[in-house]
Amino acid sequence: MSDRGAQPRERAQLARRDAVAGREPFAVLPELAALPEPEPPWWLEDDFYPGDVLDEAAFLAGLPEDVRVAYLSETPGECPPGQCPPDELRPGEWDACEPGWRLGRALADQRGRFSQLSDADLVGALDASHRQVSHAQAQRARILSAFARRREEQDRLDGERHPGEFTGDELAIALHLTKWAAGGLLRQAAGLDRFGELLRFLEGGFIDYPKAGIFTDGLADLPDVTAARIVAELLDDAATMTTAQLREALRAAILAADPDAAERRRDDARKDARVEMWDEPSGNKAIAARELSPADAIVIDTQITAHAEYLQSLGAPGSISELRAMVHNGLLSGRDPAALIAGWEPPLPTSCGAELEAACGQPKPADERNDAEHDAAGSVWSNESGAGSGPTANGSSPGAGWPLLSGTIHLTMPLATFDGSSQRPGEAAAYGPLDADTCRDVAAAMRGAVTKWCLTLTDSRGRAIAHTCARAGPAPGQAPQWAARLRNKMQHLEAGPCRHGRDSPCYRPPVSLVHLVRVRQRTCAAPGCGRSAMRCDLDHTIPYREGGRTDQCNLAPLCRRHHRCKHAPRWALAQDQPGWMIWTLPHRRTYETAGKSYPV
Repeated sequence: MSDRGAQPRERAQLARRDAVAGREPFAVLPELAALPEPEPPWWLEDDFYPGDVLDEAAFLAGLPEDVRVAYLSETPGECPPGQCPPDELRPGEWDACEPGWRLGRALADQRGRFSQLSDADLVGALDASHRQVSHAQAQRARILSAFARRREEQDRLDGERHPGEFTGDELAIALHLTKWAAGGLLRQAAGLDRFGELLRFLEGGFIDYPKAGIFTDGLADLPDVTAARIVAELLDDAATMTTAQLREALRAAILAADPDAAERRRDDARKDARVEMWDEPSGNKAIAARELSPADAIVIDTQITAHAEYLQSLGAPGSISELRAMVHNGLLSGRDPAALIAGWEPPLPTSCGAELEAACGQPKPADERNDAEHDAAGSVWSNESGAGSGPTANGSSPGAGWPLLSGTIHLTMPLATFDGSSQRPGEAAAYGPLDADTCRDVAAAMRGAVTKWCLTLTDSRGRAIAHTCARAGPAPGQAPQWAARLRNKMQHLEAGPCRHGRDSPCYRPPVSLVHLVRVRQRTCAAPGCGRSAMRCDLDHTIPYREGGRTDQCNLAPLCRRHHRCKHAPRWALAQDQPGWMIWTLPHRRTYETAGKSYPV
């Protein structure tokens, strides 16, 4: 559409576009710019305009009584906390100011001067603008709900069989959206309308629009009472969660509150199982299997990772992600994944002797990945499978003859769930919460593998306090008796002021200490990072070369990215108590995390 032929609303948008770009409005049309300036209309002339006094009187007369009284009683120069007018709202106060027109005006008045703010105030401005966007999106949801209700009422009066059927199409045309995008906005607005407190949290900037969508989508199939209870349980903590953490917590809450509903939803969706292919922005293709059973997806993903790690151990070039793609392509096309790596020949198989570690003469562990994580009220069993970490005995290639289940799956669940007397959910490390039946399916798949069985005790807050492992797991129906026999072997985890138990003089911690630290902190110790501890480095908070101990009080799992961040200039990390991490970032604000707790 040309500028000349645009409707008034589109012309206003085009004028704003030109202003942002630093051009005169409609500068692309010189014939319009050459026209003489029109005379102001009569209703803008000084003789007609009533002036500020009469204008304010008319404004006050239009206010509700309670709002007018509050407005007139406000003491000049003072304002409630978080409600200061723009000219009194300093950058350092933005964090405490509620989103709305005052905060929006303050941010707008600061435009062009953000570069003059300190690092901390600049982060405060970012946080304020993030909350302001959430506030605007909540207002949009309210408008959409009102619009949708109006169309439904009109359609009912007109005798339409499906009231509101074409509301999305109308909005798609009006807002220049696809019908799918417009339908998504309407569904989100309806979901927010269903949970008033959720909408108020969005409007107040405590959560953002993606987090609100996780609630509305995840709870769509649950009864109103159950869904409202879950919202009330998670809403306060959602403000400090990432979307990944919230999605995981919500999935666990749904499984715990209504496992039958979760199972029905999965069964219904499994009818739509399919393999899809689509174009990547780069010009390559993507292919994916959708709506697989959780147990099958976990086993397949673990198998692919184990094969990729094996190729990497042979010296294959490329990252784990690249090698995983090679393995995926090879296994599905019936070819050896190694043959898909251009210019690389795998070495001939050789016999492997016992490789010893130089430091302290300790044997180098074959696998230092995590063993146990998860529980319920009091205790949890953990099962780690390590079957088939290389080619088969006859030396065949990774693509032909590997065991059905290889690599490591770290599965945890309440003891009663494993024993079949409870339907409480469990968890697979790096895969998130699983319902009880899926946990038992994965456990059954690992029965014939080289497996480690562990037991973790937790306190009332879901913090691991003791842990032990065994070579053999419980017999069917004998889980409580098995757990009772292990209790006298429990190793207690450090808490509170550190007593430096299990201190090691070596730089590399012994396997038993690695295991305990990863049980205590199940994910990367950086705020918001959900990478499983079994795939993280074990970092000395105080560097070993600077006198840092190798013990529970100075070790913590950090993913490689956050391990590098910690050593970057102006970053700092402290661990005052075992597992309690205090991060100081370059803008000098601090962030604390105690790790992911076990469900209680």
